[in-house]
Amino acid sequence: MIELFYTKPENVSDNEISFDDFEEKHILQILKKDINDKILVTDGRGNVYQSIIIRKKPRLLVTIKKNEKRPKPKINICLGVGFIRPNRLDFIFEKATELGVGNFYLFRSQFSNYSSGNFTRYQKIMRQALKQSQRFYLPEINVFDSVQLFIEQTTHFNNKIVAIGSEHPSLLKNLNKMPIKNNDSVLLAIGSEGGFSEKEIGQLCENNFSPVSLGKNRLRAETAAITGISVIQLHIYTELQLICPDNSGFHWVQQ
Repeated sequence: MIELFYTKPENVSDNEISFDDFEEKHILQILKKDINDKILVTDGRGNVYQSIIIRKKPRLLVTIKKNEKRPKPKINICLGVGFIRPNRLDFIFEKATELGVGNFYLFRSQFSNYSSGNFTRYQKIMRQALKQSQRFYLPEINVFDSVQLFIEQTTHFNNKIVAIGSEHPSLLKNLNKMPIKNNDSVLLAIGSEGGFSEKEIGQLCENNFSPVSLGKNRLRAETAAITGISVIQLHIYTELQLICPDNSGFHWVQQ
């Protein structure tokens, strides 16, 4: 399989692509790519560029041989999570991106003891996960100062779920009852370390978030997030068969 690389949209001209220092080092120093090597590049907005390296110094430059636009998944799966320890948040961004999360919603809740605004780091983690999983849409990160603001800015979601505790119906049982169809969206909300407060649970449920259980075991926030997204993804793919991968087959043009 041809390696996938990332460049910012502003680095793409009519027929050439340049890269930032991070990606250039990966291509030239880590993977030892050379003149005339073929590489596949995405701008994180669904565009895929079949390209060939034409220059290594003073800066890496490739020429575009073919440009394709990949479709988005038919269901937009998004994740809302309370701020947790930065290293555990890193894990969520990496693994949830690989699993196909479209957008992230971070919020400060009553039990949020951590807060990090290192979005450059988050972007770097997500783009590496994007390349690893052969996706072509880079997720966006939205940040809110409270659960209430998170609720107010996510009213457009068709299907909203909040993981609370084992006293509620299972996530899978809840998904089976949801009228998920093409071009729908699903939002899963996970609390920070310590979960949601009773007031926050009330706010979420009053605003059409369905309370669910992820099993009898008590899970860390990052474990709950990845478990929940995995169940949603598998349900949509196997039961509804509605996922349209954004990495469906690509073919090199003939030289």
